Amino acid sequence: MRILVYSLNYKPELVGTGKYTSEMVDELLSYGHDVRVVTAKPFYPHWKIEESYKKNFYMVKDNIIYCPLWVPNKPGGMKRIFHLLSFALTSCFPVFRLISWRADLIWTVEPTLFCAPVALLYSKITRAKSWLHIQDFEIEASFALGIFKSKSLQNLVLFIERIFLNKFEFISTISKKMSYRLEQKINKKCKLKYFPNWVDVRHIYPIKKNKDDNFFAKKFNIKNEDIVLLYSGNFGRKQGLEIIIEAASRIENLINLNKKSPIANMSANFRNIIFFMCGDGEELDSLKKIASNLSNLKFIPFQSYSMLNELLNLADIHLITQKSQVDSLVLPSKLGGIFASGRPVIATAAQESDLANLVQGKGLCTPPEDLDKFIDAILELSLSDCLRENFGAAARKYAVEYLNKQTIIKSFEREFNDKGRE
Repeated sequence: MRILVYSLNYKPELVGTGKYTSEMVDELLSYGHDVRVVTAKPFYPHWKIEESYKKNFYMVKDNIIYCPLWVPNKPGGMKRIFHLLSFALTSCFPVFRLISWRADLIWTVEPTLFCAPVALLYSKITRAKSWLHIQDFEIEASFALGIFKSKSLQNLVLFIERIFLNKFEFISTISKKMSYRLEQKINKKCKLKYFPNWVDVRHIYPIKKNKDDNFFAKKFNIKNEDIVLLYSGNFGRKQGLEIIIEAASRIENLINLNKKSPIANMSANFRNIIFFMCGDGEELDSLKKIASNLSNLKFIPFQSYSMLNELLNLADIHLITQKSQVDSLVLPSKLGGIFASGRPVIATAAQESDLANLVQGKGLCTPPEDLDKFIDAILELSLSDCLRENFGAAARKYAVEYLNKQTIIKSFEREFNDKGRE
């Protein structure tokens, strides 16, 4: 089957939407499908185009067309809008050049919905089936986080969004709550599908060895008895990462309390808690500035895919944070890798949210932006080897049974075959 993938993000981007779209395409190619990709030049999460992609205005590599776009140094507000519009504009030309190729199905990824008009027009001209896959509700998230504040603008944009959503024949998204939200936006003519993010459980797996043998532990002089807490991912607004820095500061102060303090005996147990924040993004510089005086928190850049398993196994506890405003609008894609590594997780998420439901039995959840409860969870898991082991084993079991990359993509490939030929 001929499939045209239309996505803002694609490889060589290491995280987020680009990672999953690239892995899906690689699997579809291995099944014998003819797949073409129209995407932007890689820029995420550093928010600058990679040097090797600046040589030509458009770049073609195998089955991939990389389109130019404007990338602001500090995305936000209208700058983000112009950024997305620039890709929608430059990408329409290669998409329309593929009209003669006549795809059976055009698969469009949100972000960004700005590409919807071009995708729908291509579908109408070629009679290809139209499929929109939503990784996050970018429009609602922008208003929820205060990037845009006008209520009348919000109503107008959501009205336009609803029109475009209902033009697609098939829509999929990555979580149950997001699916429910979509049900409120679309009519019955659109067929809604659940297509979760996945993890390659053969590449990410628990390593049963001492920290002394871990590459990153050696590099940063981490001892086997140390407790390592790791956040790995994008440093953006919706993550609310300040709570990790505040927790690190509070725990460092706790450790430094005078021995005569009523909690002095307890605080001695936490002298070896170390925080790592791995990644990049628009908030990196401000986070580094806030954490500049902390000795128990280290920043490291994104690591290559070949080193990802070693990095995830450095952690005794993984951390996932997000702001309360986006609980039902996004689901952190990093969750699969965390589960597959066989380590427990502490997440900040509202009760009954997708994230809270997934973490249940595999870690601890605390209310978003509740620093005291977040610290309590850190101390509770840091003290209990048994609890960490039990949560980690449950997480690994879940990843193998429900998040296996090959199983999920193969199941969806059957959907592609069925719908593309209807």
